[in-house]
Amino acid sequence: MGHYDAENTFVLTLDGDADFTPDDVIQLLQVMKMNEDIGAASGRLHPTGSGILPKYQRFEYAIGHWLQKTTESMLGSVWCSPGCFSLFRLKAIITNSEGKSKEDIFISDKENKKAVTKEHLYKTALEKYFTKSTEARHLIQYDQGEDRWLSTLLIERGWRVEYVSYSHCQTACPGTFDEFFNQRRRWFPSTVANLLDHLSKWKYLLRKSKGNPFPMIYQALLLNASCIGPGVIFLMLVSGCQVVFGFGYWVALALNSVLVIFFVLVTMFSERKYQLLAAKFLSILYAVLMVAIIVVVVMEAILPKQTCSISPSMFSLLSVIAAFFIVGLLHFKEFWKSGFLLPNGSLYYLLIPCTHILMPLYCVFNLHDVSWGTREIVDCSEIVERKDKNFSEMVLKVVGKHKNKEVLTKDTSDWKDCIKGHKTKQSDKEKNIWSKIVEENRLHPTNLNGEDNHKIQHGLNKLRTNACLFFLLMNASFVLMIFLLQVQFEEFHRFSVDWKLCKISTAIINIPRPINITTTMKPFLRPLQPDFNDWAEHD
Repeated sequence: MGHYDAENTFVLTLDGDADFTPDDVIQLLQVMKMNEDIGAASGRLHPTGSGILPKYQRFEYAIGHWLQKTTESMLGSVWCSPGCFSLFRLKAIITNSEGKSKEDIFISDKENKKAVTKEHLYKTALEKYFTKSTEARHLIQYDQGEDRWLSTLLIERGWRVEYVSYSHCQTACPGTFDEFFNQRRRWFPSTVANLLDHLSKWKYLLRKSKGNPFPMIYQALLLNASCIGPGVIFLMLVSGCQVVFGFGYWVALALNSVLVIFFVLVTMFSERKYQLLAAKFLSILYAVLMVAIIVVVVMEAILPKQTCSISPSMFSLLSVIAAFFIVGLLHFKEFWKSGFLLPNGSLYYLLIPCTHILMPLYCVFNLHDVSWGTREIVDCSEIVERKDKNFSEMVLKVVGKHKNKEVLTKDTSDWKDCIKGHKTKQSDKEKNIWSKIVEENRLHPTNLNGEDNHKIQHGLNKLRTNACLFFLLMNASFVLMIFLLQVQFEEFHRFSVDWKLCKISTAIINIPRPINITTTMKPFLRPLQPDFNDWAEHD
């Protein structure tokens, strides 16, 4: 198939609302040219839009790229190359795990129990990517997150997926609450499905990564944190109710349990619009509670109530803020330009219960819904205007910069005619590659008969039931275990920690001790008392 041409041929995937410069694509290209093991590379994404949710997502994307994607890249490979702005090497897509093309593939011993897995790995990433979804699990893993699925296929075939922090792209993000929840309804299950697929092939991936276990360990920890994340935030809210309102342990637990159970019942038995309405109401309620919690924590630090300005709660809060601030300083230009720390970071804090309790529950209980849910209706008036003068000038600028020919200076409105002379001649091998790809791997609409649709829907309902039971049981067990341990340790004072920071810290604001009027004025008020005897006082 002409592997040499395929190795130096790249495919750029974009969303229709992506906004970038040619230099950003060149940065991706240079990284892939320096390392032939890189099968895909993606840049730094910047959500656009105005409003509360776009601001929240700008902070979320920044933290996700600065911390998570950078960590994954350092450990070995990024586990998702977003389809809105990524560059793929053609050779990585059209060759199998052994570096063989489709014509060289021969699978022996099909009667073996491992024949299915072996056949899966011997297929090229592109062939496997076009697998027809005939099972419920396929719809979740293949169709709900295509970019993550393609990245999974590349990693399983020994290719690296790289993150390039100095290549930037702006892309539209959900601006409404309903669209935001529906987008994450697709992302959350597909992420978990692909992670489980990765971990199920840990022996093979460990061999492909030359014995490097850290990517698998990191993903296992990330998956575990995603599963018990709602329980962790729930316990935080229980403790917050104790601090703010002075409730007892069991009262705070019962109050928060009622709110969560209410949302669970709504997601189980009502339509989607009522689910989203309940999520909006609870998000506002939880945001008010988060404001009350932060106010109480700060007031305890600055007032001399307990003469300990750095309590464990305050120390945890300062640690998180310091981590975000330090990583922001490492990206100072973007950090200073966006100025996101206070407004966007505050929104991120207020929406923690919404995004870590309500959203996972909404995703799990709507697992049987595989509709897209976003961007069905496009409002052209909301399209972001490009900063560049026009696309024609950008094309001519890049052509003149990277070709040893003089750029034509005539009217740029006819830019297609201007660059015809700069077009690289396509070889016969490259023509054969593209013709076979287009002919043999063409996407077709999924046409299923009534029986197949009924089978898939039944499988989705069963998958939803099992996932809901597992998700609720895991979080309920975790919450109950930690809560009972907390109650027992508080009652019997076991495993208490001598918090050293309280001994070296004092209240930030030293307010004078209130004056006791009765004690201070006692010598002056004594003669006014009925039983006062002046002679007795002198005796």
